[in-house]
Amino acid sequence: ANADGWSLVASEGLGATFIYKDYQRKIAEVMIAGCGVSYHWAYEESIPSQRWVLYGESRTINGYECHKATTSYMGRDYTAWFTLDIPIPEGPWKFYGLPGLIMEVGDSRNHYLFTCIEAVTLKIKEPICRYDWSIQKKKCTDIENIIKRIHNDYKDYLETTKDPGTKLLFFGPTEIPYNPIELE
Repeated sequence: ANADGWSLVASEGLGATFIYKDYQRKIAEVMIAGCGVSYHWAYEESIPSQRWVLYGESRTINGYECHKATTSYMGRDYTAWFTLDIPIPEGPWKFYGLPGLIMEVGDSRNHYLFTCIEAVTLKIKEPICRYDWSIQKKKCTDIENIIKRIHNDYKDYLETTKDPGTKLLFFGPTEIPYNPIELE
C-alpha cells in the first residue's frame, strides 16, 4: 500500500511453487509463494517414488541427446525427455528418478509443459538458497482450498483478507481458470 492507502493488484499470475527435497529424510517441503498477498504457505510431504517406463526414442533438446520416459503421477500421465550427459536424477517441479537430468516433461493433455531453456555449469559451488519470507505452515488440503478460492474470485479473496484501511485497485481478470497440476 502507498501513502494514500491504495494497493494496485494485477491478477496475471498467482505466484510460484518452490520444492525443497531432503532425500535423507525422504521429505519434500513445498512452498507456495502467493501473488498479491503478504504471506506464503508451506507444507511437507513424503517424497513418493515415481515409476518410469523407458523407451528407445531419442531427440535433441538444447544440444543434449535426450531419451523418452513416461510415468503417471498425481492423476496425470507424463512424457519426459532426459539426458545421460548430465547424470543428475532430477527435474522440474516434483519430477525425479531418471538416470539423467529431465530436460522436458509434459502431461498427455497438454496442460503442463516444463522445458529446460538452458543448462549452465557453475564455476563456483553455490548453496541452495531459501527466500526470507514470512511462511505460514498449513495442511496441503487447506492450501488447495485457499488456491481454489483465489481462482474462483481473486478480488473477493483479497478484499476479505487485506489489511484494514487498504483500498484495492484491480486490473486484469478476477476469475482465473482452476486447473491444478495435481488431480489426486
